[in-house]
Amino acid sequence: MGVDIYGVDPIMRSMGPEEIDWTTATDEQIDQYYEDLGQHRDLNPGIYFRASWWGWRPIVGIVNLLAPEIDTTSWHYNDGTGLTDSEECKALAELIDNWLSDNTLYTDNNDSIYVNFGSWRTADDKMLDPDKADFLNVLYPIGTVVPGMIATSEGELVQTSHVTDVSHLKEFSNFLKECNGFKIY
Repeated sequence: MGVDIYGVDPIMRSMGPEEIDWTTATDEQIDQYYEDLGQHRDLNPGIYFRASWWGWRPIVGIVNLLAPEIDTTSWHYNDGTGLTDSEECKALAELIDNWLSDNTLYTDNNDSIYVNFGSWRTADDKMLDPDKADFLNVLYPIGTVVPGMIATSEGELVQTSHVTDVSHLKEFSNFLKECNGFKIY
């Protein structure tokens, strides 16, 4: 499960592929359709952005950090709300780009950005004991960007469960520049 985010009035550079007859299409036709659709979305980044909930929440956390005046409460639901002002979208994209540019922790597209939303896991990918998680949530309040793995007082390495990477955040910024507002479904 995740979020599907659609541009309100995206900048269009090409038309999408023609819909196929899904009841009679061959595997090759289906593969070609999805390849063409991917190319169309690459050429028109303001049409669509998607993320899992585990990857979307860190992006929302970063938005809250950079633009606390934007009410992102409804961004945690697939109910068609979002940010419908084109200029706000472009300004937010600029804030994200500047944050990435200024932040020396994230220099590579593969770099992970961890944001605490109350769920922690151990280095071997097991959920952290709730009492330990509660303690970490006091040290790193909900919405805090966490610099990767941290050591608990017992020396156990842990990280937040919510993570996105630099390339996904850049993709969201590119979407913002060309969507002219968006709605989350």
